[in-house]
Amino acid sequence: MKIFPESSFFQEGRAPTLPSPAEVRDLNLKTGNVAATNLNYPPSVIIPSLGLVVKYGLSVSIVEAQMQIMLREEFHGRIPIPEIFGWTEDDGQTFIYMSLIEGDTLADRWGGLSDGEKRAICEELHRSVELLRTLEQDPRDKYVGNLDKNPLTDIYVIDRPELIGPFQGEDAVKQLQDACGIEIDDISPIVFTHNDLLPPNIMITPGPDPKVAALIDWAQSGWYPAYWEYCKCRKQMRADLESARIKSLPNDGFYIADFISEDEEEFLLRKITTAPLPRWTHLAHRRLQSWPSALTKSNALISFPLPSWLVSPIITPRFDSLGLFADAPHRAPNHVLVNEYRPGQGIMPHEDGAAYYPLVATVSLGAPIVLDLYEKSEDGDGNGHGRRPVYRILQERRSLLVTTKSIYTDFLHGIAETSRDEGLGAESICNWDLLREPERYECGCLERETRISLTYRDVLKVASLGNTMRFLGSR
Repeated sequence: MKIFPESSFFQEGRAPTLPSPAEVRDLNLKTGNVAATNLNYPPSVIIPSLGLVVKYGLSVSIVEAQMQIMLREEFHGRIPIPEIFGWTEDDGQTFIYMSLIEGDTLADRWGGLSDGEKRAICEELHRSVELLRTLEQDPRDKYVGNLDKNPLTDIYVIDRPELIGPFQGEDAVKQLQDACGIEIDDISPIVFTHNDLLPPNIMITPGPDPKVAALIDWAQSGWYPAYWEYCKCRKQMRADLESARIKSLPNDGFYIADFISEDEEEFLLRKITTAPLPRWTHLAHRRLQSWPSALTKSNALISFPLPSWLVSPIITPRFDSLGLFADAPHRAPNHVLVNEYRPGQGIMPHEDGAAYYPLVATVSLGAPIVLDLYEKSEDGDGNGHGRRPVYRILQERRSLLVTTKSIYTDFLHGIAETSRDEGLGAESICNWDLLREPERYECGCLERETRISLTYRDVLKVASLGNTMRFLGSR
């Protein structure tokens, strides 16, 4: 066993020795977690009394520990990284002994943080990434790979021997891109990066005014093209959307129950309800707001930015992190409808049509409501009246509903004009397993309250204000 006597574990006399591999495996089995028998990557063992975490498995590499030691020595605490106490190998498994970080993952706490706390944490992360980017290779010995020219350990290439490298020489980036089939004209610089800097791997301190406590899981870090981590984060965050998929729908529909916090909901409602009266458009049975403006008669949107309160945090960073509108023409929603539904109010079954990119992202505020989906008639027309909905989606307050592809193009959607939604249950509500509070609706009914929705879309046709004024002037 390789140990570091100068580490805090031994200097503080927490124990004469580190736990043996047999002791670590035994502790893991005693948790009752079936994953503890996994040989490749079992759950890490946490020993709070020793301030110790043991990460082990066939897929764990000593290079990860060496990486953390190198970075701690290089940055002297300016980047918070767990301390390494030692490592060993046993029965083909590598065991890394490191410091236990007190706190929570950013993934667990993000939804409950204030805007100021989120900004402060993002600024800390930005500084850490900037520091990592100050590491430089010998300009005469460039390579894409892990520490000391070891092969790449990125999860997207590790099982493909032809992709793990290391790729060496002045054209190292081009070698990697050619191997991966990446077509980019410009050659990116090689930088050192964490390569898995996602909320589950960011620890923050407990309690108020949280700080970044540590960046953990350096298993995939190394020397990569500068764009690599950004693109990978986008892909992985989009993959995280899969856990929100409404599985009983025939195509892409997603539901996230806690998309915004209570404070964010309160702020949005205050902005909406205090908007000047001319901002509201009154329809026959309800009212709405259109931001930044209503569409023209030709279904064009006058080019103008959305107000900041409709952008942050919903579009940036949350829609962006999920990659929701990444493939849309404008790469982001440019139009928001604010719809108010009081008890007894609804909207007849309809489709949004070809004026928009076929993706709708709806944030619900104030109260829950049921959205009904209807099949179109055989000729593609019809308003759904007199027919039963084929799918029903319960939208809780503070939730996000995303509908796209065939759910957007092949179905009508509407909200019943009723003061009471009935027949609610696991058999009738297709997103029942994704609800935050399904027990609240086990009685089978929902008394309506005033609900406000924010409907985000990308309008395909955008006209500049100058062109519109010239057109009006010509008339």
